[in-house]
Amino acid sequence: MESSKRALALLDRDPEMSRRVRRWIDSEALPVHAKRVREWVESNEGAFPDFEDARGIVADELAVLCEALGYLARIDPGEYQRALNCVNPGRPSRDTDPDWYS
Repeated sequence: MESSKRALALLDRDPEMSRRVRRWIDSEALPVHAKRVREWVESNEGAFPDFEDARGIVADELAVLCEALGYLARIDPGEYQRALNCVNPGRPSRDTDPDWYS
């Protein structure tokens, strides 16, 4: 969890990225917490899983991903599509061309 604290501290420098990441962590922590609760019920051992622990697990995974992506982690997902359109604007799309695969 130390890596997640470092990653979140770095994100505080960029308010937009911090907002996106915190929202994503909260949404992804829900299924992680639900899985941990199911495992706890099945094992019938230990203390009830804490939601903050689930958030920490997700934040740790995100910290590893962001570290691997480097500067690419800061790019807004919408920028990827715009960049692809600039590289090859005439590329067929399955959304606009039913024969895009041929």
